[in-house]
Amino acid sequence: MSGICGIIRLDGKAVAKEEIQAMLDAMQNRGSDAEMIRVDGNVGFGHKMLWTTPESLHETQPFLSKDGSLILTADARIDNREELFDLLEITVSLSAIITDAELILEAYKKWDKRCVEFIRGDFSFAIWDTIHKNFFSARDRIGLKPFNYFLNRELLVFSSEIPSIFSFPGIQKDENTSAIKTYLHHLAIPADETFYKGIKRLPASSRLSLDTKKGIINCDRYWFPEKIKINTSITKDDAIKEFSHLFKQAVKANMRSAYPIAFEVSGGLDSSSVLCLGETIASEQPIVPYTLYYAGLPCNEIDYIKSIEDDKKISILKIDITQFDYKEKYTLDYLFSYSGAWPAGGPWVEHLAKNTILRKKNTRVVLTGLGGDEVLSSSFQYLHDYKKLRKYGVIFREIKCMKRSFLFRLRLLASLFLHPRLKKILKILVRRGKSLQDEDFPYLREIVEQKDVTNYAYENTMSVLSTDISYWADMNPTQLSGKDNIEYRHPFYDTRLVEFLFSLPPEYRNACGISKSILRTSMKSTLPEKIRNRQDKAHFWTSILFQMQQWDMSTFLKQSTLAKESLLHQKKIETLYSSQNNSTNVIYFWIYLNLNRWYDENFNPAGKKSI
Repeated sequence: MSGICGIIRLDGKAVAKEEIQAMLDAMQNRGSDAEMIRVDGNVGFGHKMLWTTPESLHETQPFLSKDGSLILTADARIDNREELFDLLEITVSLSAIITDAELILEAYKKWDKRCVEFIRGDFSFAIWDTIHKNFFSARDRIGLKPFNYFLNRELLVFSSEIPSIFSFPGIQKDENTSAIKTYLHHLAIPADETFYKGIKRLPASSRLSLDTKKGIINCDRYWFPEKIKINTSITKDDAIKEFSHLFKQAVKANMRSAYPIAFEVSGGLDSSSVLCLGETIASEQPIVPYTLYYAGLPCNEIDYIKSIEDDKKISILKIDITQFDYKEKYTLDYLFSYSGAWPAGGPWVEHLAKNTILRKKNTRVVLTGLGGDEVLSSSFQYLHDYKKLRKYGVIFREIKCMKRSFLFRLRLLASLFLHPRLKKILKILVRRGKSLQDEDFPYLREIVEQKDVTNYAYENTMSVLSTDISYWADMNPTQLSGKDNIEYRHPFYDTRLVEFLFSLPPEYRNACGISKSILRTSMKSTLPEKIRNRQDKAHFWTSILFQMQQWDMSTFLKQSTLAKESLLHQKKIETLYSSQNNSTNVIYFWIYLNLNRWYDENFNPAGKKSI
């Protein structure tokens, strides 16, 4: 993945190249293939390039328009190139190389700030108009490409990475206590905030413009998945046909690469579907399928991996995460040596460790199955959609046809129609008790402001990625992989695929208690039946537990910095650690552990301890 940065001095003072260079030097997790700076008086842009697509090999950024009026810096992969050629009336000769940067700039020339409504793909970019003195920036619909910035009356500084912003003299690194508390309570923070006071994020599917002459700044959304209307007239057969087409196009678009394509595959439905479909598309393009092998752990899915190998006659690289040296090498110190800008929210260490193996395979692009759970709605929440629509007959029909026990179906009905207080009482009566999550952590949707929602499916599928609480992409370990010259891509987050899935009646995604039914049907004859008909999921939280068991937790358990700063009760940490028998407790303990390590890294150096 590439990196972008820039400085705009609103007081009119000149930007020095050295200031941009310092920002580039601080972006250690971005491209290392090329580096360039452009300065225009009080404005300076920088770019670090990671070559991934065939066109990027010919790309020079920051990019200057032919007439010199526009400067662009972008971290982008455009997926609808041919469509843009037609819309922009660009005639492409056989020898011409049109880069994604050029396409973005041409789109901006034609549609101004509306250009993002026509561009599909993963992108984060900034444009400076040297004539009108206007600044414009935008982020893709899901927010897979980061954009952070600092703004006051005298200065606008932006970058793909937060440490790059702090390289500018005078910008202080202070903790955003409010965001930290929100994260501790909801595991999410507002989409325009970071964990640092004064450092903002451009939310997903948003654009920011600044008229420096008039001093007017504007930030708004351009994509509203919660308002996509449900198509009640489409037949199930037509829906499956269109899904199959869009899914194939999404995988194909994400496979645009000048290097061998790697596929990260587990034994689950989503990643296996991406690999098996990609394998049929690849043709002569070399692929590197691999799996994280969890020898001896409950999340080991090697039997499912072997079913793909047998069915597709391919060999899948097996990377045994239990063989990594977590005691001495792959510690939290190693993790934070990549980037201490965000606290970890998932099993980062194993992913960073395996990148060193992938790097030797000469691959720079990895396709994953991430997003399948969200966009395909893999839970029974779709029944709540029918409740809101008052389609009670559909609810009872769906529950009746489920191949589940009578007790399970009875509990499902109770979850739909019983009053919350009565449900809580029943839980206690049946001695199921309350987990820490039930007691202390409200659902994420409690801080989602669903204004004018017309699509009920939205709340139960993509709300975790909404522009109100977006955080997943910025805290994901894939953002650190640029240090190993690797870019991760996620076909299930293709926005045309997402928009289509959101337009479907809920029962097309889930039917009779079978999750992701539309994917299962479309992958018939492409996916091994053992995986296609699979109903369970691996418990990958056990891999986090395995890693933590290799580390000395005594300092954290005795007195954490979070407790010293009155951000979290030490008793809660001790309780979670002593009850590591379920995913909720382990995941919360892991998150607190990493937040504590992040805090020490940034604000309490004396408290840093190797774990």
